[in-house]
Amino acid sequence: MNFCFVNMPIEYYSPVSGGAISTIIMSTARELLGRGHKVSVLTMVGEDETYNVGEVVPCLLYTS
Repeated sequence: MNFCFVNMPIEYYSPVSGGAISTIIMSTARELLGRGHKVSVLTMVGEDETYNVGEVVPCLLYTS
């Protein structure tokens, strides 16, 4: 089964600058991967490294 998480736009999927939601996504993704599922995470990215759990799909925030 394929799972896709959409992280909040105010939070990075990072062990350095991420918050509680990112940590929960990472923990859940690790469990799902361990059970043989595919996991993608749509998230804002910054300069810090991202978690290496799941396929990270970087998103850009556009403002006008």
